[in-house]
Amino acid sequence: MLPNFEDVMPPDLIPAQCVQGVVRIGLHRYLADKVQCIAERSEARDLLEPEARDLLEQDLILLSERLLLWTDEAIEKDLRPSPDIPVQSVIAGRNTLLAHLEGVR
Repeated sequence: MLPNFEDVMPPDLIPAQCVQGVVRIGLHRYLADKVQCIAERSEARDLLEPEARDLLEQDLILLSERLLLWTDEAIEKDLRPSPDIPVQSVIAGRNTLLAHLEGVR
């Protein structure tokens, strides 16, 4: 089952090698779903040191969408359980990533 509970069409299914008659999700669909999960489950604290992470290599559209959803208020709310992480540093990390993405256009 996929995390988004979508039906999977035959082009995304391949025969399982271990169990005859069973099909599984192919690599392409699996990786596409993983990227989606990563983008959806990213947390504000992941912006603390953007240069030290592989975030810049993720799909630009997914990353842009997630970054734009992180308003200053959303970042502050996400960081409430982690009071040791400085909010302004995370906001600066978000702005750094947005600046990088703007340069990629």
